[in-house]
Order: sequence, then structure tokens, then C-alpha cells
Amino acid sequence: MFVWFVLVVPFVLFGEVAERPNAGALKAPEGKLSGGSNPSLAAMIDPGALALLIAIDIVIVAGGSIAVGAVAPRCPSGWFGSDRGPLQLTALDTPRTYRTLGVTTLTRRLPELGNVFGGKSKAALPGTDRTSIEAYLREVRRAEWVHWTSSLTVIPLWWFNPWWLALAFTAVVVGGNALFMIVLRHNRLRLLRILKRG
Repeated sequence: MFVWFVLVVPFVLFGEVAERPNAGALKAPEGKLSGGSNPSLAAMIDPGALALLIAIDIVIVAGGSIAVGAVAPRCPSGWFGSDRGPLQLTALDTPRTYRTLGVTTLTRRLPELGNVFGGKSKAALPGTDRTSIEAYLREVRRAEWVHWTSSLTVIPLWWFNPWWLALAFTAVVVGGNALFMIVLRHNRLRLLRILKRG
């Protein structure tokens, strides 16, 4: 799903922008390329080079995300015994907030890929006893760490991409991962409440 977003969105958003400088270049004096008031536009003239750059970006993002997903199930379960770092819940983490964000719709539409690389599926609660709920809670934390870490795969893109292309990939990758994190944080909130009630 992420790969589809990453493939389509940059082409849709910036395909026309990349081609516009060609028309201006024909009018430039002495055959020089013209980027107007923004010289960086001249670097976007060649659609082939832009397509290659986008392909490289996709490989980096998709490859990084796959690597994170493959490593996560092999991490010790003890690492996910508490809500640390970005997993800490805040005052905004309430059932009302998640209903407003459309968590029910997201839960139905987003795929569950937790078992692709040897992890455990989170499509259903494995049991209602405390041990099962705590084990499920660790898997939910593990999955959220996967999405937080996958969001960081766009960092290398800022080193060699035009700012607008890096920004487009960042928006797509972070936004896509955020959708999954909404579901995961909502589930974690519910599990913690169940455990608190005993």
C-alpha cells in the first residue's frame, strides 16, 4: 500500500512541474536553460532523470521499510514491555480523538501485515486472559515501533533530492505510517484500559 502511494503521488503532484521548464528553456537566449527566478527548476527539465531519481527514492524507502519489518519480529519481546519514547500516551490519546480520526474505518480498510516477516497477526485478540492481552499489547507496541522507524526511511532522501521531491516523499511516507499508528495507538489504549480494570 505504501509503495503504491509512493509511486503515484510524486508523479501526480510534480509531473507537470517537471515538464514546464522545457517550454521556458526554448525561449532562453543563446540556447541556455532558464529556470526563471528559481534556478533549481533547470535541474527538473529532464523527465528521464526525474523518473530515475524517483525510482531510487522508492527503492530506499521501500527497502528500508521492508528491512525494518523483517528485523522487528526478531527483537526480544522484553523490549516492548512498556510505552517508551514516542509510544507514550498523551492527553490527546482518548477514544473521542480516535473516533474523530476515523479509526473504525481505518481498522476495516488498512491491511494487517504483522505476520508477513514472521511476526504475529494483530487482526484479532488471541485470548481474553491477562497473559494473552499482555502478549498482544507487546505486539501492538512492536508494530508501532515499526511504523515510527519506517517513517525515518525518508531522511536519506533529503541529502540528494530537490527539496520539493523530498518533501513529497516525506508527506506520503509519514502520512501513510501515521494511518497505521492511529489504529495501533487506539488498540493499545483499549488494551491498557482492559488491563487496568483487571
